[in-house]
Amino acid sequence: MILFLLLLLLHVGILLSTQFTAWPEMLTYPWLMHHNFSLYKDIILPYLPLLPFAQFVFYELFGYSVGSLFAQTIVITLLTDLLIFLTVKKALGKKYALVSIALFILLHSFFEGNGLWFDSASLPLILFAFLLLQKPKTLFHTIIVGVSLSLAVLIKQTNALFLVPAVFAYLRSRNYWSVLLLSFIVPLLFTLLFFWSTGNLTQFWYWGIWHPLFVHAQLPGFALLPTMRQVIISFIVFSPLFLMQKKNPALWWSLISLLFAFPRFAYFHLLIAAAFLSIGVPSLVSHKKQRVIIAGYAVWLSILFVYKLNPFETHSIRFFSETDQKIAQSIQQGLPVGVQQIYFYNVPSQYWVLGEVLPTKPWADLFPWYLEVPGLQDQVISGIGDFVVAKPFIQGGTYVLGAYEPEKIHQYIEENFQLVQTLPSGLQLLKRME
Repeated sequence: MILFLLLLLLHVGILLSTQFTAWPEMLTYPWLMHHNFSLYKDIILPYLPLLPFAQFVFYELFGYSVGSLFAQTIVITLLTDLLIFLTVKKALGKKYALVSIALFILLHSFFEGNGLWFDSASLPLILFAFLLLQKPKTLFHTIIVGVSLSLAVLIKQTNALFLVPAVFAYLRSRNYWSVLLLSFIVPLLFTLLFFWSTGNLTQFWYWGIWHPLFVHAQLPGFALLPTMRQVIISFIVFSPLFLMQKKNPALWWSLISLLFAFPRFAYFHLLIAAAFLSIGVPSLVSHKKQRVIIAGYAVWLSILFVYKLNPFETHSIRFFSETDQKIAQSIQQGLPVGVQQIYFYNVPSQYWVLGEVLPTKPWADLFPWYLEVPGLQDQVISGIGDFVVAKPFIQGGTYVLGAYEPEKIHQYIEENFQLVQTLPSGLQLLKRME
């Protein structure tokens, strides 16, 4: 137990000493909800609502700050560590469970785990369901597995794929598979009923379900393939999967998780796969013939960890640095007195959250995979008032973030607004022409 606690302290220490990525959406969505913006109607959100709702409650209790977001990250990370430890301990014993935690700490750090996103937020629920699937399949366990997976889906839609190995596990034992499906469906039905009761079902259905599953990846600018270097590194990191026995459930759950990295590749989308890899590797360590291979693999990971992260450097908070705070302050000070809402054009959301200035409704990030949806630009234009804060565009491809100019919105602003002030940060304050 002492070694386990020391590993947890080590993990927290790494989080404290490496750069924290405060994804703006993790504050933006709940902050807008606090100001009476409705999900899917006033906030374009291509995810299901559980995480924004949970964060809204957390921030209401502990305050809207990067510190609160970091606290959420630490809690979820430690829960993940605990569930990995319990899963491996049950199967192989405490010694191998410690190996799994040590491995996950390395992988978590390398795969940009120092930040909260929908993947990492859903991981404890997925691991809890996986842990219960290794226990006797009682009625109670079955219900909890179904509910846990359903809640994970209500954070990120792709987690529904985990229902496949879960159902397969129950079909093999012929126990309660129908109960599993029912307990999975019920929370989803309650969610539909909630948005129906609020008159927001159509928007929820499109942005929460239809768009991310059938439209998102088809729109320009969304797909982001890995570089050759990322492919090679990821292949080596997950190479132990080739050594695992087919009957090892961690193998299949990890393989399913690898799909989540596409079509918009980023290392942090591999965190769920990394967790199941960490659960599966100790079974290889238990075989003497494979210990040398795994030992070499661990050394390689350690070198990669130090090379990529250099945890002894000091880092500013990503997206909420001192520079970001100064830009937000310049927005707040540059706006005319009494202006309640501003259309922020190509301006990252952390600036107006820090400056405590509300955007117009509906609000959508300036992403082509949102604004190229037919009709959305017209909705945005209808909400634009007398003032616009704009960030000059960079040079790049038509659909490159920072260079992308939504045609209708751009034309409307050019024809109806004029520059009245350039803020110290370089942002431009535009006012509607008389």
